[in-house]
Amino acid sequence: MYFDRYAITKNRREWTRLRIIAAERAVQREADAMALCPELRRFSSVEERQILMDRREAFMTASLRLGRAEMWRKVRKDFRALPAAVREKVMGKWETRYQPGDPAAFSSTILMQAGEPYASQLRSKWISELCRMYSQNSFIERHAVYVLLIRRAV
Repeated sequence: MYFDRYAITKNRREWTRLRIIAAERAVQREADAMALCPELRRFSSVEERQILMDRREAFMTASLRLGRAEMWRKVRKDFRALPAAVREKVMGKWETRYQPGDPAAFSSTILMQAGEPYASQLRSKWISELCRMYSQNSFIERHAVYVLLIRRAV
């Protein structure tokens, strides 16, 4: 089974002159906005903002990669639950590489090739999982954890 990995760049984005100027403006704008309460400012210098931005970029890359790996695990688990004849049909189409090797494309290939009794079961299962994820406010929870980790690291 072929798949595309989530691309991770080993090098962080370079801090060009324009990015440094933008960081200086952001620090100054925050200092002006919170002149009466300097203890509430997120960063006091441009270097501190640069460190925070680099850590945030690394954290987001890692969380996107983990999310993609989790999606692959779920789709492959559902794929292994299908009967052998249906799996062969899905793999025959998947190995032609007509779509990118990501989990969403593989799940759509499963739905197209599996046939009606299996496709409707998988569709209802995936839709209920999506509804459960959004009802639990998982994005807000992940964002709160992200903010805590970044603040702790600085």
